[in-house]
Amino acid sequence: MSCSHHRGAMGCMHEDPPPARQPKSVLKPWVSDLTLQMQGTLLTAVRGPDNEEKHSPTKQVVRALRAVILNNAKALGLDDVFMGDGSGVPGEQQVNAFFGSWDQCPLHWLFHFLHAAEIVGCRHPNPCLRSFWIGFYRRAVDALHLEPESKETMQHRLRHDGSQEKSYGPCGMCGHDMVVPPNPPAHTLRRCANCLSTDVPIPPPKVRTGPCSRCGAEDCPPDYCKRIAPDGSQGIMKKS
Repeated sequence: MSCSHHRGAMGCMHEDPPPARQPKSVLKPWVSDLTLQMQGTLLTAVRGPDNEEKHSPTKQVVRALRAVILNNAKALGLDDVFMGDGSGVPGEQQVNAFFGSWDQCPLHWLFHFLHAAEIVGCRHPNPCLRSFWIGFYRRAVDALHLEPESKETMQHRLRHDGSQEKSYGPCGMCGHDMVVPPNPPAHTLRRCANCLSTDVPIPPPKVRTGPCSRCGAEDCPPDYCKRIAPDGSQGIMKKS
């Protein structure tokens, strides 16, 4: 598109900006519809246990789960088995071998993996993938003599979503806007996690009697202002 403005030696000063790049993510689009707690649970399962050899049955099943959660950076081929065959479903022989050798898996890792399989089995948009992974999850919990969770129970357990979480105000010691337990015992009252181990007495809570003298807001702590400063600096600044 040409511009009617004067073109100097450096070209037109009013040229159209280049088109914005579409954002890319290693996560499949369906994952973004989950809560952050579910997304984090899925990501804990994409690495196999370190005590297993490269082509063990366990790692073959892990590769299949990766294909359900992640976008591969490379084209599938014989030289790239990071996501198995890319179908998101391991073969029956691989699954049977997984359950036949899972006694050597670290239990911590195993439960991360089973929780991820449960999420895929409940929330993936493809019914075939949901069917396989929920079946895999139920076979595992049955072998462990556990009761499977319902979809509703799982979604409630993993409901936390970051921005929707309630903060209980700034720490009474350092003033940082960190989550403080709503009804803690007296010795932890109004302390953030970083201040729990200190022996400094907790000062009595102060009450704001008017708007912040620095920014004019009503929600600033009495001794601190958490807004952007006039000079452009950010963060919590103690007022004089």
